[in-house]
Amino acid sequence: MSKDLRIVKIIDDTTLVGKGGKDADIIKGTKYNVVGKSDGEDIIDPETHESLGFLGLKKAIVTATQVEEHFTVYKSQYVEEKKTYTGLLGMSSALSNINSQKYLGTPEKVPAHYHHLDVDLNAITGTELSSTIEVGDYLEKA
Repeated sequence: MSKDLRIVKIIDDTTLVGKGGKDADIIKGTKYNVVGKSDGEDIIDPETHESLGFLGLKKAIVTATQVEEHFTVYKSQYVEEKKTYTGLLGMSSALSNINSQKYLGTPEKVPAHYHHLDVDLNAITGTELSSTIEVGDYLEKA
């Protein structure tokens, strides 16, 4: 994991900005893991006492959508629109090829959307949403 690729700005709960762009060979469309800046631990070799690397908590997967010279804009995973049917026992399933509502219940449309990221409320510069992805968290190629 490169310590140079890290979150520098949170636009909203679907959009992050990371340090490093064309200068860091980031390619549009590439997926990255968001890894905690302080969660996890440094793995130490018990014989040499050398650091073998950082084992961090993976918080989300994002995609590079806009690559500039020194920064990149990342978006959360995109979820396609689908129909969900809720049946008698409250069970839900996404079904596309069954045309009878008699057994399936009422169809509900789930609109296409970006998956909401669990971001730090205090770091959001746009809307008010929930916590844990923070400015300073690292990005590593997924």
